[in-house]
Amino acid sequence: MEKIIWGIDPGSSICGICELKSALIGNVFDEQPNSVYKRIMGICGPNSVTVVIEDVFPFSNRLTPDVIDTCKLIGELTYRFNTTENVSVHLVPRNSVRNWIFKTVPDIIIPRVIDRMEYLDKQKIKQGKRSLRDKEGKLYEPHFKYVDDRIIIAALKKLYNIPTPKPGKSNIYGLKGHNFQALAVAAYFAHIGSFTNEKQ
Repeated sequence: MEKIIWGIDPGSSICGICELKSALIGNVFDEQPNSVYKRIMGICGPNSVTVVIEDVFPFSNRLTPDVIDTCKLIGELTYRFNTTENVSVHLVPRNSVRNWIFKTVPDIIIPRVIDRMEYLDKQKIKQGKRSLRDKEGKLYEPHFKYVDDRIIIAALKKLYNIPTPKPGKSNIYGLKGHNFQALAVAAYFAHIGSFTNEKQ
């Protein structure tokens, strides 16, 4: 049977959605928060599917109105999908996705993380803040916490063999912005497996 995973990058104003069908990229789109459930269920129908939602990680963000609205949306989507037959729901913190991709594609990730750390180090020094170097002046070891969205996109392009399009053109799957993070969430689940919050 075909394994279908839907990744959701929830947002207070727009959500990124990406489908993996037997480990291949399927439907990709942005959706208004209030129609995410209806759109996904309209596509998958009675098929058994897994929905993986990027969760808000404690202390990772300031508690802004957007973060509060996103938390409410995560709760609503979790409830709606969890009470739907043939759907299993999983919540995945972004930090877990970053850590996984950091370890999975080191040849792509590590050089970019080092570049980002060197940039941040210079910015911190200019601002009179503590640098990212030890007492000997050596840059700290690369860490997944410095993986940003652009680095994730570069790693996903390698994992799924997504060619970089010509300027002004979209890639072959139509992935952009939030869709890439939704793909990252789905890919993480596809590679890691089950979680403790699986519907009983």
